[in-house]
Amino acid sequence: MAPFARQHGVPTLRNCVSAGEGLPDATRQLWKQATGIEMLDGIGATEMFHIFISSAGDEVRRGAIGKVVPGYTAKGVDDDGTKSPRGTVGKLAVIGPTGCRYLDDARQANYVKAGWNYPGDAFMQDADGYFFYQARADDMIITAGYNVGGPEVEDALLKAPGGRRVRRDRQTG
Repeated sequence: MAPFARQHGVPTLRNCVSAGEGLPDATRQLWKQATGIEMLDGIGATEMFHIFISSAGDEVRRGAIGKVVPGYTAKGVDDDGTKSPRGTVGKLAVIGPTGCRYLDDARQANYVKAGWNYPGDAFMQDADGYFFYQARADDMIITAGYNVGGPEVEDALLKAPGGRRVRRDRQTG
């Protein structure tokens, strides 16, 4: 859509939001260059009916999804549910005014533990409270003792010479 926006313009567009899986920073920057509009990123969960991490305006930080929105608490945790130190990758745990309830379904035991919702994402939280999406918790690549998320690899490829061509080829087959 960025080439279309650059060519034709989007004069009535004021805000842009991406939600779901974390948007690669290279894609956000491409959109910003084409439109002049900062893409607001957010992450939520269908099971929780709400976005719980996002940032807008001057709070947007390059590469970050954002900070916890009012009413929610989020943290990265290890496999035992112990809070991960900031700057390290952990499984996202969220609690707030909305939550998951799989009725009579075994998924409930995996998704909600001690009131915390576990949407299945791996994040790193920095010292300022910004959350950086790494990957789905079950899609992390561990190499030489480092956790590397698929989106991190994709972002590097998009920034490399010919990277946009790689992305289009992957999307079109």
